[in-house]
Amino acid sequence: MRPDWARIRGVVLQSDDWGLCAWSADDEAHRALAATSSFRSRRGRDYGRSTLESAADVRALVELLLEFRGGDGRPPVLQANTVMAAPDFEELARARFGCPELPLLMLPRAPSRWQRPGLWEQVRAGIAAGVWRPELHGLHHLPARAWLEALRRGERETRRAFEQECVVCPAVSSGAEYGDTEPAAQRTRALERAMVHFPGMFGRAPDSLCPPDYRWDARLEADAFRLGLTVIQGDGERVRPFLRLRRLVPERWPRTRAGCFLMPRRTAFEPRGHADPG
Repeated sequence: MRPDWARIRGVVLQSDDWGLCAWSADDEAHRALAATSSFRSRRGRDYGRSTLESAADVRALVELLLEFRGGDGRPPVLQANTVMAAPDFEELARARFGCPELPLLMLPRAPSRWQRPGLWEQVRAGIAAGVWRPELHGLHHLPARAWLEALRRGERETRRAFEQECVVCPAVSSGAEYGDTEPAAQRTRALERAMVHFPGMFGRAPDSLCPPDYRWDARLEADAFRLGLTVIQGDGERVRPFLRLRRLVPERWPRTRAGCFLMPRRTAFEPRGHADPG
């Protein structure tokens, strides 16, 4: 049966960046990087202290979701858009950044300072409880070529972040994994590799893709459809000219493009990651 989305008023609880090793692996990393331009920026003030979720975080969220029931008697489900890999910082250091492609640690592996014991066991428990649904958020969430080139050039902030197993730097912030500044063939390989790894991690293929940083082009949509992804998230936030003006225009619903169903604009509740209750 195909839902009549013109009539049904559904609510999707969607959350990005699960599994992402990006900002501060630990308090020591945040102290070391707090003075860099990326951490002093607006995004840095908001997200600089954000880190990889822990087993306790996931367990608490699963328990919270199980406390509620909808009109159908079922608990709400969190759609957790998940990144499939993290950079292999140790291999990059050994190769002195001379790797032809970005070396990766595929889930459930993680860099040494990003280890979170029991994390993926709690995710699987949430899936078994029926309140946790992983979907695809990309392979590694990085403009890989731009980051590697910045490391090879010895860009100071990029190298300083690397020493703390952090990828956040100007070279990364200005690009995206599926952005058009990255080689087209590399973007396709990244999506294909993520699609191959996802079923081994979660026991099924993904149905949905939320491209990192909301940057992508028609090639990605064609690749996604070819690989069996039928839903694209984030089109309302996709980076393009006159984005703020576009948001003022009433949205037509439902919409499809390149064979994929396009989710509507989101209502964003962004975590800020600051310890001050105010």
